[in-house]
Amino acid sequence: MSKDGLDDEVRRYREIANEQLKILPGIVGTTPAAQLKSAELDMLNGKHADALATVEQVRGDADPDSVLYFDASRLRCQALAKLKRWGDAAVFPELLSLAGSKLAPARWPEMQDFLQECYQNGARRPAKTR
Repeated sequence: MSKDGLDDEVRRYREIANEQLKILPGIVGTTPAAQLKSAELDMLNGKHADALATVEQVRGDADPDSVLYFDASRLRCQALAKLKRWGDAAVFPELLSLAGSKLAPARWPEMQDFLQECYQNGARRPAKTR
């Protein structure tokens, strides 16, 4: 099987998994964890706008001090970057850098690399980080 064929097969299985995740709320109710997993699958399948919409909903319902909010915000930034909205993508990691987040090293160890990528693609550095 060619690499393209394997990629297509992997994508198809991710789409099936995502469909199942989207059926679950009708059976057991909506869970933020399932919504985030669905957004992650959308990201892997190149459906960045769909992923962004899902994480926005999760973030809106989550406690801003929770791990769920952090994870949804990280995924939001990654979706924004894929959509080439570099300035918007940089806002959350900049805030974490300036505030000294305790969650970032464990939950987003490559955050500084991500932030540098945002700057290299047009995001403006805040005055304090210049």
